[in-house]
Amino acid sequence: MLRSVLARKGFTLVELLIAVVIVGLLVAVALPNFLNNTNKSRLTEATQALSAINNGQSEYRFKHPGQYYQIGTDAPSVPADGSTTFTATVPPAPVPNTAEQQVNFSQVLGVNLGTGTPGDRWNFTTMPRTAELGIPTDTADGTGVTAADFTSSAYGIKGETLKLGVMTLSSRPKPITDDDNSK
Repeated sequence: MLRSVLARKGFTLVELLIAVVIVGLLVAVALPNFLNNTNKSRLTEATQALSAINNGQSEYRFKHPGQYYQIGTDAPSVPADGSTTFTATVPPAPVPNTAEQQVNFSQVLGVNLGTGTPGDRWNFTTMPRTAELGIPTDTADGTGVTAADFTSSAYGIKGETLKLGVMTLSSRPKPITDDDNSK
């Protein structure tokens, strides 16, 4: 009897199935948490770039009292009720910032959004806003406009960020995320 127990080598099929089931359960629990954390880190990357844009806008306003600089042409609806979600209406399929927009970000606002930066994964815009959070009628890409406030937005342009969006409104301390796209 002792000899038959010692002669047995390897695992039985039942033992292997139990091990596979346990590993599968661990993956099923850990994978959603991992994916959620990667999306959070991507949104953090965009939010940090938006913070740099906001600092550049503040400096621009200091040099040009009452004005903000517009880069980009999107017009997302901004929640005026204090909520933390917005619905992006334009652009439907974000593309990388143009070379001219990258120069404006760099030279006017002092933010590098060229290659090898978040600009590879995000389309960034910054818009002057009226007191009612509308875009002033005389705004155009690459111009400074008298405005009460401004927003800065980032839309994902590559596979890993495509469904993500984040916006900052300078008068609000927290970023506004695009709930429709961050699922």
